[in-house]
Amino acid sequence: MGSLVNTALPSAEKPVYKATATIEIDTVNADIFKRQEKVIRSRRIAGFVFKKLKLDTLRRFRESPDGINRLLDNVEVEPVKGEGVFNISAYEENPKLASLIVNGFSIEYIRVHSRIPHVKNAVVQDIAKVPISPLRPNRKVDVLLCAIVGIAGGSSIAYVKSKRRAHSSKEKENNLFPLEFPVIGSLPHIKENDFGVKRKDNIYIVTSDPPTPASEALRSIRSKVLHSFRDRHNPTETIVVTSAFSGEGKTTIAVNLAIMMAEGGEKTLLVDTNITKPRLHKMFNGSDETGFFL
Repeated sequence: MGSLVNTALPSAEKPVYKATATIEIDTVNADIFKRQEKVIRSRRIAGFVFKKLKLDTLRRFRESPDGINRLLDNVEVEPVKGEGVFNISAYEENPKLASLIVNGFSIEYIRVHSRIPHVKNAVVQDIAKVPISPLRPNRKVDVLLCAIVGIAGGSSIAYVKSKRRAHSSKEKENNLFPLEFPVIGSLPHIKENDFGVKRKDNIYIVTSDPPTPASEALRSIRSKVLHSFRDRHNPTETIVVTSAFSGEGKTTIAVNLAIMMAEGGEKTLLVDTNITKPRLHKMFNGSDETGFFL
């Protein structure tokens, strides 16, 4: 197997072209054939090519401590198993120079092979042509990799954002319900000018005929309250509607939920236990002078 010193190859940022020629060698045995790899990559043949192509005029070879070794670093010789041939390849930034180097090695070996013991014959099967496309960077592969990275990156960002949103929503839910009570429903914002909404003493009454989003939400809450906490051995008979602050809708929910339960056939008793700011008596034209309003 031929050797190739990767450190001598141009960096991947610059285009690198690969030119390859094939020579067929007829030897007396396999060991002699294997030795031809070192002969092809010898300093003698490399020196001839170096001088023939005047590589010392090129800056990268001229500034190298050993221009011939620099040349050999860019040349690869590889036997083709079972074929009796060698592939000679050169790697260069200049595609034409890559082909000239490969053909120079091939022609010089053919010229001197007759003086090599136990080598019967050697011919060039395929001369090196000037490569059209660079070996690297491979534009198609680069575009494909960029697309894969872009899709993977975008998916990862979307996944992280969704997890953050879910975590944020969970935090908000935990803040709203720190005691981990089950959420049985939510009521949309009710305004006086909404369809199917009446106002009496600053309390919004939701009518169930015709059905409205608010009435459907209340009906759903009623059903969950009755069924989620129903126990035939210890049935739920008392429901408390409360909140941490005033003005959060306790009275509105209590009144409308009581109406929905009564309309659903449940025996319902609505008790106003708000001692500081009772309101139900005003709505039902009653008095709060004695005890609680029922």
